[in-house]
Amino acid sequence: MSKLFGMSAGQVLNYEGELPQEVTLENKPGFEQLNIILDY
Repeated sequence: MSKLFGMSAGQVLNYEGELPQEVTLENKPGFEQLNIILDY
C-alpha cells in the first residue's frame, strides 16, 4: 500500500492528513467509472 501512495509504511500507518473521500462506482455509466479510476 505504501508503494501505491508513494509513502513509507510508517507514513501510511501514522497518516495525519485529510482522508480521501469514498467514491462509489455503482449506478454510474461506464465512461464515468473509467474517468474516476483514471483520476486516482
